[in-house]
This record gives sequence, structure tokens and C-alpha cells, in this order.
Amino acid sequence: MAFFKIVLLSSFVAFMAGLETAETSYYIDAGSSLSIAGSSNVNKFTCNCSEQFSKGSIRFELQDGGKTLRFSHASLHLRSKSLDCGNPQMNKDMYKTLRADQHPGIRIELTRAQLQEAELATGKDWSPLKASSQLTIAGVTQSVVFDVKAKRIAPDRIRLTTSKEVLMTDFGMEPPTAMLGLVKVNNTIRINMDLIVVVV
Repeated sequence: MAFFKIVLLSSFVAFMAGLETAETSYYIDAGSSLSIAGSSNVNKFTCNCSEQFSKGSIRFELQDGGKTLRFSHASLHLRSKSLDCGNPQMNKDMYKTLRADQHPGIRIELTRAQLQEAELATGKDWSPLKASSQLTIAGVTQSVVFDVKAKRIAPDRIRLTTSKEVLMTDFGMEPPTAMLGLVKVNNTIRINMDLIVVVV
């Protein structure tokens, strides 16, 4: 779950380039953040993504007058063990829950993004959109829709924020326990992303 440099971000290049079909390259700025948050019966926790993202490319096609983007070859792979909860034992428990030895990678494939507006907001305003994806964790794939806020912060930079709750059991994972079962992690976790995408 140190998972997402979410590929949906490069979708907005279409609006910048004015193209209906294109392939473009991008990278995630170092000022971006990714984390998951959860809780147990005794406390709350946050695990941050330590992944260093390399450049990527994505192919997209504009439809519905520029409000829908469909993607091909828009997949992202992250290391399961790039998740850092700030506690060695908690990290160990999380990697075991993710079955990181058998499934060392987490994958997200963007399939479609829908905007409510034809142009991306700038300044203090945000543009809402829904991003449909296929998320694979611990070897299990589920369809996930992210509600995203986006805005252009520079001619070549887009900021994206989203927060999404998922259930560990939906991906075949058993919420971890500790201290002979006295500490139990709740099934629901929240994925938080604040990403700055740079188009190159």
C-alpha cells in the first residue's frame, strides 16, 4: 500500500496539449506524498510510501467532448516493501499481511478518467473527476474508483489529491493482530495521495 504514484495524473496532459489521442511522458515531483492510514482497537497509524518514482509514459484517448479519457498501457508497479509505518515490528506485520515475499509488487492500472468540466482548474480552484482503475494487492485484483481533485499549478505541473477507503479483506488479506490477539487492526484502511505531476 505504499502504492500509488497513481498513473491517472498524466491524464490531464490531454488538456494541456489539445490532442484527442497521444502518448506522453511524466514524472512525480519529490514534493508529493503517499500514505495509508488505519487504526486498531488501541491506536491509529500512518504508513508512508518511501518509493522513489522514475519517469513513466502513458497513452490516452479523449472522448465525450474532452470529458472522458480512456487509457491503454497505463499501469504502475510499486514495491510492497516501500511502505514504512515508522516501526520495524509494524512494518514486518504489514509486509506479512501484504504477502510481500510472494507478491513483491502492487499494481494499479488506470482505465478511464471522467471530468465534470471540460478544462482543468487553476489557481485556488479544483476540478473534480472520477478515475476508474484496476488495483492489485497481495495478488488480488479489484475495480476501484477514486474521487480526485485536480488543478494546474504551472504550465507543466498538475496537482492531484485523493483519499479512498478500502477493505483489506477485499484483497484477501487478514487484518494483522499483535500481543496474542489483544491488539487488532481494523479492516478498513484509507489511502491518501497528494501528488504533483510534471509533464516532460
